[in-house]
Amino acid sequence: MEQEVKITNREWNDLSTKVETHEKKIKEHENRLDRHGAKIDTLEANNIALPLTIQEAVQKGMSSAVERLNKHDDKFISIDLAKERERADKLERKVKEDKEKRLFYRRTLASALIVACVSGVVGFYIAAFLNNL
Repeated sequence: MEQEVKITNREWNDLSTKVETHEKKIKEHENRLDRHGAKIDTLEANNIALPLTIQEAVQKGMSSAVERLNKHDDKFISIDLAKERERADKLERKVKEDKEKRLFYRRTLASALIVACVSGVVGFYIAAFLNNL
């Protein structure tokens, strides 16, 4: 659809002036962007580098504190383990002692029963022998 458009000289002049003005402004903005592009790149690089630098500084400064904290944790863990071992040994000794006591009572009761039976049988034979005389 190509149609002829009729405009006046004044409108043509206004449009031409606007186009020239916009072209000038575009060139100015491109020049400005070129000048500031390097600065913006530097700022972006610093924005990325700064947190990394802070992180490294914190890691270097905190490494000794973290090492000491880990040593203390290891000490507490070893103390807790020693307490648990001691508690387990104590309970094991108590179970062993209870087992020995029960074994002692069984042996004593068995010995008493055997002695009572044997003495009863021997007493019976002695009484029978004395009665037969």
